[in-house]
Amino acid sequence: MNPAKIILFADSPVLQAGKMIKFTSCNFTGMDDFRLRVFLAVARTGSFTTAAGQMGISQPAVSQNIGGLENELGSKLFVRSRHSAVLTEEGRVFLPYAEQIVHWYDAAGRMFGSGVRKTGTLDVTVAASGDLLVSVIPDLLLSVSAVNPDIRFHVSECGDAVPEPDISVRTGVLSGYRGEELSGMELIGTSEACVVVSSSSPLAFGNVTARERGDLAFWTGAGRAADVLPADMLPNVRFESSSAAFVKNCILSSPGLQGILPYHLVSADVAGGVLSLLPHRSPLYTITAGLSVSEKFGRNPLCGFLREKLRSYFH
Repeated sequence: MNPAKIILFADSPVLQAGKMIKFTSCNFTGMDDFRLRVFLAVARTGSFTTAAGQMGISQPAVSQNIGGLENELGSKLFVRSRHSAVLTEEGRVFLPYAEQIVHWYDAAGRMFGSGVRKTGTLDVTVAASGDLLVSVIPDLLLSVSAVNPDIRFHVSECGDAVPEPDISVRTGVLSGYRGEELSGMELIGTSEACVVVSSSSPLAFGNVTARERGDLAFWTGAGRAADVLPADMLPNVRFESSSAAFVKNCILSSPGLQGILPYHLVSADVAGGVLSLLPHRSPLYTITAGLSVSEKFGRNPLCGFLREKLRSYFH
């Protein structure tokens, strides 16, 4: 991978185990991922010496890389002793960030590394279930086409009369009447039902569950409300629809209305501050996502990248 500029934190506080941890602003300018890999090796082995042996570098080189990383973060990442290195609280907070950055370095390398880009246009056919076409698939494909315009995607809904697609992604209910739809497909993740309200709703600022108060708008992709919801929640259901857009518009139009949808349909709205999550006491339903690829496309490096990217949208 070529060196890159990564702005990781900007004086951002992180709440960890009830304690506020703050990293100083830091720009990883002109740095490749090697320093992060050294950090992960030490975190995994608990030893500078063992990490050095695994990476094929000297122990002083490990210390130098960790020291440089700590200087850029403005925080100590390890408590060092003669025979061990233990993550500090700041180190434990930083660990998942480092893992994710290295993961996407590797994924991008598999897709855009040597030999992946070719002259001419690569046509890829994609089929997906309706809920994914309005949530996951646009972001997924735009993330690819934005950096590789030589790839042209042809997208249709599963079940349309089209030839066998290069890649097919479906959702189904984990324990329900639609489970057979994913037969023979690779499981790529799950998406649990969640309760959301408009971020401007008074319900967003109180400890309220769907059972306790408020009318409900229910997305029927997991089945009818009467088949899925507990009996004590049914009297609150005011709207049922197979359209996630309709359910979300109802929520945004009514401050007292709560919506029940799978998380993959609202994750972007929650991240963008449009919708807020409310707690609920028990699982309502779980959506699973399945993937199948053609034999030919399975050998293309792009397939591996899309698989990993798809997994990131689900649990």
